[in-house]
Amino acid sequence: MAVLKMFLKRKKMTREHALQSACVNWFRLQYPKYRYLLFAIPNGGLRNNIVAKQIKREGGMKGVHDLFFMYNNGDFSGMWLEIKTPEGRMSKEQIRFKENATSQGYHTAQPKSVEQFMKEINNYLKVKF
Repeated sequence: MAVLKMFLKRKKMTREHALQSACVNWFRLQYPKYRYLLFAIPNGGLRNNIVAKQIKREGGMKGVHDLFFMYNNGDFSGMWLEIKTPEGRMSKEQIRFKENATSQGYHTAQPKSVEQFMKEINNYLKVKF
């Protein structure tokens, strides 16, 4: 929780953005050798109509999860993560995306805190403490 508070104080940002930033920061510090395997899918956010249309033409679509961890752990080819605040709920498009991803053999997770994110990543990497 201290990491999240640090991000919220740094800049004026939404809680979900701060949570995702804190998760990615922890990941890159904890697992530097995998730093280029976890990346954001910049699908959400407010944009003007021109940029929104460009993103849609380029293949952007509603519901795609926030982060992708491009790592084959022996059970799954990768992991999609949809970051939510404790009050946050997945949209119908995000639920559909999750169903499609799992049907194709990807692991999915919806952490609502840095601690949950850490647990999901460590479990996925089969790290024992």
